Amino acid sequence: MVLNLLNNSLKFTPPGGKIEIRTKSEGRFIGVYVKDAGIGMDPGETKKIFAKFYQVKSLKDEALKKQGWGLGLAIANEIIRLHKGQIGAQSQGPGKGSTFWFKIPIK
Repeated sequence: MVLNLLNNSLKFTPPGGKIEIRTKSEGRFIGVYVKDAGIGMDPGETKKIFAKFYQVKSLKDEALKKQGWGLGLAIANEIIRLHKGQIGAQSQGPGKGSTFWFKIPIK
């Protein structure tokens, strides 16, 4: 899961952009956060991106569009849900980067 989110951040962050990864204990859960300086998205899209074949509307670069099918986050969503966890994203808007996160229960 971490590699999936990290690969997305690397793909959408321009050269020289910053990517941060952090983990956090949150009660019965462990949270993993990947924050990037990538293309960002409209805050209204942060739930839509987990649907199959969805690509953010701010993605104008045709070469980047062709690098994916819009399935990676949908698959990640299913895996996290099967593990009784949560997954989400936050962004302040196009050009302002994004933070992707997931939380899974600790046994």
